[in-house]
Order: sequence, then structure tokens, then C-alpha cells
Amino acid sequence: MIANATGVLMFLNQIASKDWSTINSQSTWMAKGQTIANVITGRIFGMNFFGGPQYTQTINPGGMANKWTALGIFGTFVYGYIPKAPEKGKVRMFAKRSLIAGLLGGLFDAPAGAASYRTGGGARAGPQMVSGASANPALANPGFR
Repeated sequence: MIANATGVLMFLNQIASKDWSTINSQSTWMAKGQTIANVITGRIFGMNFFGGPQYTQTINPGGMANKWTALGIFGTFVYGYIPKAPEKGKVRMFAKRSLIAGLLGGLFDAPAGAASYRTGGGARAGPQMVSGASANPALANPGFR
């Protein structure tokens, strides 16, 4: 049972690791569960099924290099080549799950330092285009010298 759940737990840990403060700030267990569901569905599919913090879809190839991926690489490749290593089969099975969970969780993980959720509907904040008068004050006021 535990061996089967490890991959899922590693995936959930990776995809929600930057959101634990938001999750724990919820007042009830039901609200926490709904926020976790929004984190998972929002990051992967871009859909949020519950109220509260709304998460957008995230594709982050740089997030694939994380602690679970490193553990999976070590267990699959390095530990697998140690002669007479104990429990080699179980370690490799655990490592493969860790590698897959780390790659998938990291792919949908929010980039470091990025805003991870938005609190309401409406337009999303994005890059602002600056043109003409707002970029150059001299153009806004021809008398400006």
C-alpha cells in the first residue's frame, strides 16, 4: 500500500509545495481540500472547480529538476550499478516512481518567485505594453524640456 502511494505523494508534494501557506491559511478541512483540488486541477488543466484561490495552468520545464527527480536518478542509475547492493529491486522500483513523479510534478509546478494564484475572476495580470507617450515623457508633453 505505502509503496504504491509514494509516487502519488511525491507528485502532490512537488506540485503543491509553493502553496502550503495558502492551503494552511484556509479555516476548515473542507476548504483546505478544495484548495488542494484547485491547485492540482488548475496547474494541470487550467480549471478550478471550487471557490477560493484560483490557479492557472502552469508549464514549467525548468521545474523538472527537483529533489524527487534527483532521488529517482540516483536510485535508478547510481544505486543500480553498485555490486551486491541490498534490496536493489525495491530501490529501483521506488526510484522509478520518484523519477516519474518528480518529472510530472515539476513540469506543472509554479516557477520560483512567480505569483501562484489569483484571488478572483477578471483579467489576468501580464506583461504591459509601453508605447508612445507613456514610454517617453517628452512625447506626452511637447513643452517638457
